[in-house]
Amino acid sequence: MAAYSSPSYTSPVQQSQQENMPIGSTLYFGMSTEFPDPMFVLRIEQCFATPTPDGSGTIKVQLIQGGCATGEVGVQVLGNGLSKEVRFSISSFSFNNYGSVYIFCNARLCNNGTGTCALCGSSRDVSETTQQFSLGPFSF
Repeated sequence: MAAYSSPSYTSPVQQSQQENMPIGSTLYFGMSTEFPDPMFVLRIEQCFATPTPDGSGTIKVQLIQGGCATGEVGVQVLGNGLSKEVRFSISSFSFNNYGSVYIFCNARLCNNGTGTCALCGSSRDVSETTQQFSLGPFSF
């Protein structure tokens, strides 16, 4: 998973650029897989933001749930469950009394033959497991 500063998704945001970003600016995220089987596509099941690096705290903002944007902080999801790549964007924000924001996403490979990979809230097969990825800290 990587963060980008423009919708072209060509220049990853460097660690030094993750500090003092203006609140309300758009931040772009991309994730891809090189899994060789053409029957499988990448699907983000869930993404959330927290003010702590471990992601297990009670203060969270849900960004993506069930594969689709939650409507919080201007989230837009592009092409989830359609190919080997998923992109999404958010409007940057901050948590009150915290200086950082961490982004966590749970993604999985989805068997594209089922026809459910791109659907919102579709249940996944029990045999399919997710992998968690994280980025941060971002400060706004």
